Amino acid sequence: MRLQDASAELAANQVGEGRGVYIAGLPYSHDNARVLHRAIYWAAGREADFATQWVPSNPGVEVAVFEEAGKALVMNNLTEAASTTVSGRATGLAGEGEVRELQLDLEPMESRWIDLA
Repeated sequence: MRLQDASAELAANQVGEGRGVYIAGLPYSHDNARVLHRAIYWAAGREADFATQWVPSNPGVEVAVFEEAGKALVMNNLTEAASTTVSGRATGLAGEGEVRELQLDLEPMESRWIDLA
């Protein structure tokens, strides 16, 4: 739990088989978006799946997966060049296939299509 002026800003708790996350006043930033993304996976009890869902290692980079097309769009949202590792299952989000890892170097604001297979 993180406190500011005796008020909780961030708390996570597990009771029995349930999990809950409380986040107050989270302003948008690339890092905060990653915290929220990971918190959702943790609350769902799927934190082990996080690394297989085409999540970039650099929080300033996003990935949009189009599973039926077998493609993903990797977008550098930063105004500077970025390196990132993107890993996911070769067949997309279905939970099948071998986990692939791609190292990408992207120019500022560059988008690039990748094949999931």
